[in-house]
Amino acid sequence: MENRPEERKEEDFISIDDLGEALDSIFSEAIEDSSGESKGSLEEEFYGNLFPKDVASAKVKCFLRDEGIFVDVNVNFRIEILSEDTILLSKPNFVFIWKCIEKGKELLLFDKSGEKLIPVEVEDIDLKEERIKVRISGKPFPFSRRFLRVEVNPKDPVYLILKVDGKPVVRRVIDINEEACSFIDSELTLLPGDIIPAILRFPDGTKIVIPGGEIITYRKTPEGKHYVLNMKLPRWEKSIVRKYSLERQREVLRKLRSI
Repeated sequence: MENRPEERKEEDFISIDDLGEALDSIFSEAIEDSSGESKGSLEEEFYGNLFPKDVASAKVKCFLRDEGIFVDVNVNFRIEILSEDTILLSKPNFVFIWKCIEKGKELLLFDKSGEKLIPVEVEDIDLKEERIKVRISGKPFPFSRRFLRVEVNPKDPVYLILKVDGKPVVRRVIDINEEACSFIDSELTLLPGDIIPAILRFPDGTKIVIPGGEIITYRKTPEGKHYVLNMKLPRWEKSIVRKYSLERQREVLRKLRSI
């Protein structure tokens, strides 16, 4: 293994010799833990003019029933500040979003810089007036992704073929953008900084070689470790991922509008 810390004890794992078999991983986005940062209190953030005026963007999770997965949808709302921790959101730009919102559900609001996300909880819904009242439920955390991220349709998968200790390991990609993709594995013992050669295979058969992918973070889930791989792609290969991402985004919105 390249760039693997010498002091780490390696554990055995089952390799996959036949790349057409055992493609059964399930995927979701990994978010870096930012709990170690000092962000101040909610009141300090609020009085620091954290929120944008007039229109705010939010990330809302919606369920795609035919695919059996949740997807993140960026939605624009009109915003009105009611108190230090209570906000009124109204007139979303996607009508279907009302089918994704319920009391007690968490949304993530972008701050005015677009570089932080603020967790809020839905307290009240008024469908007639097309508005919801939310309350800040957590401290802001960094959002540094520069490119569109999409969840991959598990019924039309993108495969990631990793070369680990000279052996191929195949996993399904959960989500992807031009910078990185993520996958879940219960057998590998990878660490941030590990360099992993890999190949991406898209549903149409297009393949992209990733000569020096780097594990940048992981978190534990019930299904296994959820890894994020920085792909470090050249411009042409990035354009292939961008094309897939845009087509997938259109597919997701079309399905949500038909709910």
